[in-house]
Amino acid sequence: MISQMNPETVKQLIVETPGTSYNVQRIKRKHDNVLYLPVKKAKIEYKPQGLAILKSNVVFSSTPAGEIVCPQALIDAIKISGMCSKEVFSKISQNKRWSLATNMLYLDTFPDTIRDLKDTCYHEHFLSESEQRHMLGFCKGLTGLKKVRTPEPDGNWLERDTMWYSFVDVDGFSTVYRGGSCDYHLPKEVKPRQFKMDAAFGDIVGSVRPLLLKIRNEFGENPNHCVITRYNRTYDGIGHHTDKTKDLVRGSSIFVFTFGAAKTFEVVHDRRAKLGNEANTVLELEPASGSLIHMPWDMNQVFEHGIKFDRSKPLTTAFKETREERTDFHTESRYSITFRTKCTWYNPCTKKSYIDKQVQYSSMQPGGAVRFELTNKKNL
Repeated sequence: MISQMNPETVKQLIVETPGTSYNVQRIKRKHDNVLYLPVKKAKIEYKPQGLAILKSNVVFSSTPAGEIVCPQALIDAIKISGMCSKEVFSKISQNKRWSLATNMLYLDTFPDTIRDLKDTCYHEHFLSESEQRHMLGFCKGLTGLKKVRTPEPDGNWLERDTMWYSFVDVDGFSTVYRGGSCDYHLPKEVKPRQFKMDAAFGDIVGSVRPLLLKIRNEFGENPNHCVITRYNRTYDGIGHHTDKTKDLVRGSSIFVFTFGAAKTFEVVHDRRAKLGNEANTVLELEPASGSLIHMPWDMNQVFEHGIKFDRSKPLTTAFKETREERTDFHTESRYSITFRTKCTWYNPCTKKSYIDKQVQYSSMQPGGAVRFELTNKKNL
């Protein structure tokens, strides 16, 4: 599909407000008999991060090792503690995920983070009633979500229905989702088997434009990747996890819109802390239809999140053989539209990869974030 795209098709990816509205009617004014033509309002464009960058003739290079994007106070605390790059990041410095020690230092530096988390990340009335009704109708009409589920390559079932949408530039480079990868290292060249894309973002961008423009206006970010998910069975959900940082723009946010039925969104402590179940929970909420969960970069580093399973699925052979035919586990659908900003672009025709080295500065803390490069020596 990507290889067949031409510049005319790609023009759909640069977003303009559909239709034309006018501030006067086409009428003759009686007193001067002059014909007044409609005056077009200025067009609103949405330009996703990285789309306009020319990538074809660029030699591949990754993002800097040891680079951290976080609040200045955390950098100061790292310096005082004497932690080096290998200690700040998980396992090795060639990683974008913070270590457990860094996450604990973060919570020590910002002790009100958990108390304020709901107010920080949850925007219950982000969309108007008419906007959320419109988007719910859009979600219900997505035929790509009405699929027969099959096991993943590892034999496990993805208990939700999902569509992945990538922006595609004029040269055929697409934003990357690496299917089956749990890698948090610095981005490397994409292998063909890793690249996962169901459709071009341009197919839906006209419908989700209001959400993208609100993100840009409220948070100053321009996402370039979208995942739309349906949960319509009692055993649907996602286990606790941190989103893969490998292909995310450093410092960028994750934006999750909810439409339809309520389903519990959970935030828990880093599993590496090995806390008990009761002490592990940080936040539970049931996002309203039309609400937004905004997860800044440091929230995805410090905490894990997931969608609660309302009921365990049977493990019997009879269930496995009939699961896709039966409806007794079906429930009212909950849809999520998740936007991310990817740094990794891949051309499936030329098999070339490109890394966008731009940085965002999102944070749970009011002062935002800064960029700092750590070394393998003590950062004093």
